Amino acid sequence: SKAILLNKDAIAVNQDPLGQQGYRVTPKNNTELWARNLNDGSVAVGLYNKDMTNSSLSEDITVQFNQVGFVGNVTVYDIWKQAVVGVFQNNFTSTVPSHGTGFFKLSQA
Repeated sequence: SKAILLNKDAIAVNQDPLGQQGYRVTPKNNTELWARNLNDGSVAVGLYNKDMTNSSLSEDITVQFNQVGFVGNVTVYDIWKQAVVGVFQNNFTSTVPSHGTGFFKLSQA
């Protein structure tokens, strides 16, 4: 949709000057966690629910902060909603709809 294409936060992740490629954090499965280190020390994470067998099935996908280089308190920012979700310790879980994504920016609090 137009809102996604014009999302300034998503564009900033795409155009980040560090230029690092994203990498898969979890094994290939029905749900996946991908991460990309950003120039400002934060990490963009994509949560993917690839389940196409049941369109009503949402999955809880958890980011363990130590998997992406953080310890302690981390600020979680929802890139799609353009809003801070909150500050979390050790991990963050998001419910992702079937064949959907979550897109977040994590930074040390």
